[in-house]
Amino acid sequence: MEQYNTFLEEEKEKGEYVDVKFPDGSKGIEFINSSSIRVFGEFDKTVNAITLLNEEYYYYSVQENPVISYPNTSASENTGKMEEEFNQFMLDEIQHGNKIILVSGNGSKADIPIGDSYVAIKQKNRALPRPVLETVIPINFVAAENYYTITSGIYVQIIRSIAGDNAQVRYLSQETNKSILYPDFEQVKFESEDKDYYFDLKTNQITLILSNLTPSIGTPLSVQKLETIARGIAAKAAPNIDLNSLRFNHGFGNSEYFFRWTDDKKHLGDGRAADILVQLTATGELYRYSNSIILAR
Repeated sequence: MEQYNTFLEEEKEKGEYVDVKFPDGSKGIEFINSSSIRVFGEFDKTVNAITLLNEEYYYYSVQENPVISYPNTSASENTGKMEEEFNQFMLDEIQHGNKIILVSGNGSKADIPIGDSYVAIKQKNRALPRPVLETVIPINFVAAENYYTITSGIYVQIIRSIAGDNAQVRYLSQETNKSILYPDFEQVKFESEDKDYYFDLKTNQITLILSNLTPSIGTPLSVQKLETIARGIAAKAAPNIDLNSLRFNHGFGNSEYFFRWTDDKKHLGDGRAADILVQLTATGELYRYSNSIILAR
């Protein structure tokens, strides 16, 4: 903890950050650019170290007190009651249990249970049917099964810049993609309430956003307004790419408007020029975003 706090103070002196106001009205700072990457990297290391110590403590605690039972993984008719009981249990642990509070690079706070609280939470987790467990874990409470969600702060920060500061984000998976279009690359997938986000682990940039919602019905926006929205999304998702240096075109198809920025100097495995594509509904909702420029070779 002392080492992490010292690191943050040093980064404030030499790095880049902006002053921000959080949803609860409090003020803080958010590290940006290379400072953000460095802080989240140190945050990962610190959380990892705490988790490893917690796991060691858990191992010896369970050996001495093997009180947990492991039911089958299917949910039962008592799902609602289990969720209610678990939520109350977590609330009590968050308020009264043993924990460490870490501030991440975007100013958000992560509650990390330690010692007996960690053991109690993990035991409770393992006793719940999986479908119930997946619905009740608080996004900002770090346990062994979900700590990746909060430690991947650089990705959460980018997602919230697009989806909003209060967007709830959870880690889904990590995988290697192999195709003729793209070289082999590792990507990580996250989910918000209505969209899935895919990141390239080498560049920490979004390669794909897919919407999970049915487009809403409303007053169509002008093409000029839609282009403004599309440019704003592209700028947030790929801040290191100069859109004005790319060939731009737009059009309409499959009930969505598309806006494309093409880099004619970079190509994919099939020879096609790499691009950034933003697809919006007529009312301005993001339907799909893709960036193959960062994957082109």
